[in-house]
Formats: sequence, structure tokens, C-alpha cells
Amino acid sequence: MYSIEAVTVCASFPNMREIWDLLSDTHPDYIGIEMNVARTDSRIVYEDYGRHLERNNLGDIGADFSNGSIHYGDIPDLKFARLDINDLVLDEADAETWLSVLFTDRRFIQARFYYDDYDTWQNMKDLKYYESENRSYEDLPLKSNGLPFPLEQQIVDISNNPGRWKLQNGYIESVGSVMWLGEQFWKNTGASKEEVLACAWLQVEEIGSAIKLKLQSSPFTSSEGQEGELQNKLRALLYPGA
Repeated sequence: MYSIEAVTVCASFPNMREIWDLLSDTHPDYIGIEMNVARTDSRIVYEDYGRHLERNNLGDIGADFSNGSIHYGDIPDLKFARLDINDLVLDEADAETWLSVLFTDRRFIQARFYYDDYDTWQNMKDLKYYESENRSYEDLPLKSNGLPFPLEQQIVDISNNPGRWKLQNGYIESVGSVMWLGEQFWKNTGASKEEVLACAWLQVEEIGSAIKLKLQSSPFTSSEGQEGELQNKLRALLYPGA
């Protein structure tokens, strides 16, 4: 299973049921499936969660399935809202099905299709996590976390990892083998839409008011070789100020 990360305009879905209904309607095959309500001991079936959101006037979405999760919420300080559909995505076509309702919505900023395990280790800084997973960090670059004594400690330096992501003002600086970019993306990042549309090394397609970029059908799983080069090349194209 794979994952999706998507970004929308902050506070553009003040009623969480609205975006839940948009997303959940794309997957009627989930009807009848039980899920946990995040941060509670409650269980609920998929088709009843929208009413739960509305009845409790919730300000975010947190639905945990046995094999994955759907979370959505605003990040006001960075002026965007983040949607994460983790380990529930079958393939590129399924990713597009989940997101299809956003491609004609001017509140949509960006989305990417990715493999969670690769993403985790490309962005993991904590040495204790490496140790708990019996994973070596012997050959990885390390640096100080920059905190004063006694909080100072060594962490993994991920600043050159092709699969790294970073929260920015109005967007997430991240790359994926398949990405979808809304009209707001160009304004928020300073990237050139015309330059992207003219790229010969990218498959580019217009879907609604969004632009789909494709480098390969399967998510990136390596930071080495051609995959690493493609990730670095795409980052330089989409985030010129990075």
C-alpha cells in the first residue's frame, strides 16, 4: 500500500464534514468498514463518520483503519491545511481517485504519491529511532540539533536527502513520482508553470484546473542512481527558492 500527502488553503474547509464527504464518496467500497476515531476509544463505520464530525463540530479529521489512516487539519502558522492518506492507496490510479474531487477546487494547492517507508527514513533525524529499529546510522552524516546543553545531541543530517520534505509558508516542499499541482501552488512557491509545462523529461497532463506531473508510475523507493537524480531535479524545478 502507498500514501498521499495533499495541501489545501488554510481554513478553506471550516466544516470538516464537507471535505470528508468529498473524499469518502470516492471510495464507496469502504462502506461498512469499521475504523477508530483518532485520540479516542470510539469505533465507527466509514459511512457514519461525516455525521460524527458534524455532530461534534470537530476541527480536524482523524480516522484510523486497521491498515492505514486519513488525517486532515489546518496549520494556521504556515497558512495551509494538510491531508494525509496513509497506507490506503493501491496505486497511481487509486491515488487519483482519492484526489479527483480536489482537481477542480480552487482551494487545492498540491499533492504527491509516495511510499511511506522510504519517506520515513529519508526524513528521520532521531538516532534513538534508528536504534529501536535496529537500523545502522554508521555511514550517515550527523550534526548537532542546535539546542543548548543539556538538550544538545547528535541527529542525522537529512538536508541533502532527495526524499526530504519541509513545511513552508503556504506549501510543503516535497517531491513524488506523481504529483498534482493546483493554481495556488505557483503563487505560493514562485515556480514557473510555463517552465514546468515545457519540461521534456516530465509527463505533464492537465486535469481540471490542476497539473499532473509524472516521472514514473510507482513511488520512489531509492535516493540513489536515477531515482535520486530525478528527485533532486524535480525539487529544483518546483521550489526555486529552496
